[in-house]
Amino acid sequence: MRLVSNDSQNLLRGKEKRFIYSKFTLDKYNCECKEREKSLLNQCSFLNNKQKQIFLDENTPIICKNIKNKKEYEIKCPKCKEIIAITHAKNKELNDYANLHYICWHNKISWYGTYGVNINPYNQEVTFECCCGYKDNIKNFIISEVK
Repeated sequence: MRLVSNDSQNLLRGKEKRFIYSKFTLDKYNCECKEREKSLLNQCSFLNNKQKQIFLDENTPIICKNIKNKKEYEIKCPKCKEIIAITHAKNKELNDYANLHYICWHNKISWYGTYGVNINPYNQEVTFECCCGYKDNIKNFIISEVK
């Protein structure tokens, strides 16, 4: 269990839970959406802290255009069953994943969902760490099609 900091508690602003859906995709390095994201990050670098927080908190994540003819999948932790990510791919193997977004949330006490994500730069394999402590390759998580 990951405990919530005072800063995160303040961001609840009276709500019971705060959900975080990654603004940027966690796609492969050669995906065409990476250039668009790089441009947005450059623009974001000129914003003050308050403006950056507003930009990141907006409920408009970047959607990769490389999702045509792909199904949507949710990825759950096998230990705690929390949804940790959503992605698109042609099949459950996720070899051609695109539009990968992590998901996490917290209440006043602890965090749930994704704690960390790593994409190996050599083979593009994705490793997730869940807030419950489980860490493994994406293929060892529960992958199910969203209908």
